[in-house]
Amino acid sequence: MDSKSEITCEPEREYWLELATQNRDRLKNTHVSSLTYDRIVNFRRAIFEKAFSFTRDQLGGDINALSVFKEDKLIIAAGHQPSIYHCGVARKNVYLAESVSSGQMLGINIIIDTDAGIAARLCYPKISTTDAYHIGEALLSEGGDVYLSQHILEASQLKTVFAQVKADTIAAYRPAIDRLEEQYLEVAGVPVVIAQARVRRHFEYKPGYLELPLTELVSLSEATEFLSAIISEAAIFHEHFNLQLNAFRAERKIKNHANPFPNLEQRDGLIELPFWVIDRRSGVRAALYLNVKEGTLQSETGVNLGHQSQAMALFNWSGNEQFCLAPRALLITALLRLMSSDYFIHGLGGARYDAFLDRLFESYWQISAPKFAVVSETRYLFPELVGNLIETEQLHSSAREIQFHLDSYIEKGIFPEDIALTLGNLWQERTRLKADLIELKRSGSPAATITQAMKTVDAEIKAMLTKYFLTRPLPSPVAIEALRWREFPFMYFTGA
Repeated sequence: MDSKSEITCEPEREYWLELATQNRDRLKNTHVSSLTYDRIVNFRRAIFEKAFSFTRDQLGGDINALSVFKEDKLIIAAGHQPSIYHCGVARKNVYLAESVSSGQMLGINIIIDTDAGIAARLCYPKISTTDAYHIGEALLSEGGDVYLSQHILEASQLKTVFAQVKADTIAAYRPAIDRLEEQYLEVAGVPVVIAQARVRRHFEYKPGYLELPLTELVSLSEATEFLSAIISEAAIFHEHFNLQLNAFRAERKIKNHANPFPNLEQRDGLIELPFWVIDRRSGVRAALYLNVKEGTLQSETGVNLGHQSQAMALFNWSGNEQFCLAPRALLITALLRLMSSDYFIHGLGGARYDAFLDRLFESYWQISAPKFAVVSETRYLFPELVGNLIETEQLHSSAREIQFHLDSYIEKGIFPEDIALTLGNLWQERTRLKADLIELKRSGSPAATITQAMKTVDAEIKAMLTKYFLTRPLPSPVAIEALRWREFPFMYFTGA
């Protein structure tokens, strides 16, 4: 298996420590809502105490002195849903682990357990009779919509699923599927928030960073205070958010009102807030709204959650059996970048909306936006096939240009030697005929014979190129998608 990859890392890691220091220094001289720096330090201490216990007790993580909270130690963080990581997400955690092992920073990964989706969707290269391979999918988990309500299938179900996956997988990747099956059988029936982290950490060679689910983080008093402060002045935040978002789009000439995300709604005396109402019993989530006139909170589905002044209690995930609140993506990132760490590692997706979050930091919280990193990696199962695909696509898209600028493409070496020789001779003949034609026109002599000869040569060149293109057909759209698919599990590229 080819080890070629394309890594994105902005800024370079050599600057991370300095940027983290600058972020912390700025934070020391400001308040976050009503929270002083001392309270933020206490918040971070509590996060690491919880993460220490969670990583040790639930994940069997290797805990050492590098994981113990120290007030003067800088903190680096990342966060993602409890899914099967592809290489782009895994690269964040590689750099997170290396920052910890170097002794420069404390590291933590926040598991976003309040998001919705299928946690254990396994993609694999499926045998195809017509193409190199297609994308196969298998589901290894079940449960409600949100991740915190899902669990891995039972062992008997897993064995059935993996037997089919192995039968369908191209031979080169069956050993990787075997390794995955072994690990998933060890977490059969386990909640995905725990199970996915255990499996991932095995293939990450037991990293030294700590982990904590988002629900445990938002239950801490400082997080609750930070988030409920937004709800307490919901009307102000709602108006400010939409005004800033409209201005953000206008300045960047963005016409799509769903980009980078939609405005918060306002209808029938209700205003939308950037939180989810999660029903823990059903595993379903819905948007949060405030009835402005009555000052009461309710879900999009009409569940009454009480007065906005009592919002703090709804963030208590250990005390509420049914309905709880959780921040949406933008506020999660604000919480992680501003309060939970000194330096945050984003992926490509999250970084797209952080230009707006930076604006919100400055305009709403009146705080300098903390610097962050953007890290990702692209790896393909068969990079040599992707290289051939790119060449073929370029060849077909440049067909007309190649015909009329043939000499430069022959020099580039895109044709086999025998075809290049024949095409070269034809092009030389065409060049000679063109020079003769120019001379005849200059002297006013008849040029019909030369013109016809040029047309004959052009026809021969076109016929030869057409025949060559037929030997380099484009794959089907399904095959192209599979070749370019960058979301296969990172475990396929490890030997663990």
